[in-house]
This record gives sequence, structure tokens and C-alpha cells, in this order.
Amino acid sequence: IAALRGEGDDNSAQDDRVCRHEAGHFLCGYLAGLPVKGYSIADNGYPCVEFHPSPEGDSISGRGFNEEEIAALSVVAMSGSVAEAMALGKARGGEN
Repeated sequence: IAALRGEGDDNSAQDDRVCRHEAGHFLCGYLAGLPVKGYSIADNGYPCVEFHPSPEGDSISGRGFNEEEIAALSVVAMSGSVAEAMALGKARGGEN
């Protein structure tokens, strides 16, 4: 929709924005001690970094998250938009 209104990035700028956004997730996840489970491009074209929810990996399935894990995952969730804003002045996130 943004592209139709003339507000979207050209392909090069969009690629740069997406790379910075995803790098923000990777870096903050690493610094928070969350191991990367995978990286993929979804069927809808959106890239996705997936983390194990704790340093123990998937061994925590079946239980809730503790406060420290919630804090780490919250930082990682916001880090893509923050990386965009720091580098480009504003964040578009999933808007592209």
C-alpha cells in the first residue's frame, strides 16, 4: 500500500531496511543469550528470525516463561524497529 501511495522504499532501500531490522533482532538475541533457532523468509515474503526461548533451547516447552525470559524476548521483539530508527530516522517494521 505504501508503494502505491508513492511512500514506499525502492528495492535497494527496502533491502537495506530489512537487513538492518533483522540484524537488530539477531544482535539483541545474541546479547540476551538466546540461541538462534533459524532464519527464514515466510510464504508472504517477510523474513523471520526465530530464537529458542532460553539458553536451554526447546527443553522448556510445557512451562511458562519466567520474568527474565519475558524481558529478553521483549527486547528482541523491539530491537528490529529500534535498529531501523537508529540508522534511518524512523521505523517501518512490517509496513515496508
